[in-house]
Amino acid sequence: MKALRVVAAAVIAVFVGPLLTGQAAGAAARADFGEITVDGSAVDVSVSTAGDTAGLHFQGVTGASLSLGFTSSSFASLYYAVVTRPGGATLVNTPLAGVNAELDLPALPQTGDYAITIDPIDTDTGTSTVWLSAEASGAALDATGATEPASITRPGQNARFTFAGATGQRLSLGFTSATFDSLY
Repeated sequence: MKALRVVAAAVIAVFVGPLLTGQAAGAAARADFGEITVDGSAVDVSVSTAGDTAGLHFQGVTGASLSLGFTSSSFASLYYAVVTRPGGATLVNTPLAGVNAELDLPALPQTGDYAITIDPIDTDTGTSTVWLSAEASGAALDATGATEPASITRPGQNARFTFAGATGQRLSLGFTSATFDSLY
């Protein structure tokens, strides 16, 4: 028998055989942990009851390049990070695993209130610390110039460097003095 997850109080149709239908009602809780701010403090979230989810929201601006970092996660198996844009359409629905994970969001398509839902699979429960970060700005690189530093100070954060290049030009990129605890 296939388990159903109802994410809000509802009446739904359920196929119980090739041609038969029935109805079921149910509810799952979404624990709201409030607002998370870009480059602000991390927020601890928890899902303590099987079938429930944890939620956060943030204010996003059109074109922003953001990432989510998940640290100290205690979920035993996969969990989904679902980000919905203003109006409720899904922006990202990605499975994550492990004690530490990160999720790069696409450029935000509009300004407004975005929702983050942490949804463990099956009957899993657990906790995680969530970080929301903007890209760290790196300098413009010059193929013949000096090295340029970047400081990535938050879990899941990215840095962006730019450089000029010509069609057919071959370049390489190297890193020195990296002090990351782990690689992604």
